[in-house]
Amino acid sequence: MELELLTKELHQLFESNRLGRALALLKRKLNIESARYNTLLIIARRYNKHLDESMAGVQASGQETTIELNRIGQALLQFIDTLEESDLGSGLKLSHHEVSNQIAVFSEEVAPESLELFFKRLNFTNVKAFNAKDFDEIKDEKFDLIIFDNRDLPPCHSKQLFDKLEPSQRDQVEGRIAKMQEIISTTAKFLIHYGDFLYWISSKANRKRIQPANSQFSLYARTKEVIEFINTYRV
Repeated sequence: MELELLTKELHQLFESNRLGRALALLKRKLNIESARYNTLLIIARRYNKHLDESMAGVQASGQETTIELNRIGQALLQFIDTLEESDLGSGLKLSHHEVSNQIAVFSEEVAPESLELFFKRLNFTNVKAFNAKDFDEIKDEKFDLIIFDNRDLPPCHSKQLFDKLEPSQRDQVEGRIAKMQEIISTTAKFLIHYGDFLYWISSKANRKRIQPANSQFSLYARTKEVIEFINTYRV
């Protein structure tokens, strides 16, 4: 009887194009230890990737997006129609707002171990720190948020101040901006700039993807805010 009622509700959600609600309901109802639950997570990951790209404003063309959503919908409908009573059980009891997130921290000056310890003390347990030689690794799919430790950069609140820097300092700032721009241009990740305010992030396009933090207190607050923002729209 439970399966019949669940399937009916899922079909109603599907027909009204509320795929996220259907996925969240399934995550609560399925046996978390089952192979079917793992299949559901694959579908949910595809849907969350679509949401990430939508929120970051980096989606592909409208036609490609429609095609992918249709494929996700077809996979979800097939999943719903093949549910069995044995698939139900002890599902995910926590809401998606409380799911742990993977965070990457990039620094060219501070040792990764000390950065990870700092975040661990603040109860961010899924943090991986990287230095300059490991830059390519921070673009990994598993990271939801990337924090750039830019405290080593010279004060650069405006373009006019940047133009007055020594050539070596300008090179340092431009090199760091290039790394952040690469993340924004090639992924749907959200970023936090940790350091003195940097003129580059004040543009409208960049402020949609990167938040500033100029102290350990604001870093803690921005990290919590961005993670909460991501988890609010994800399933």
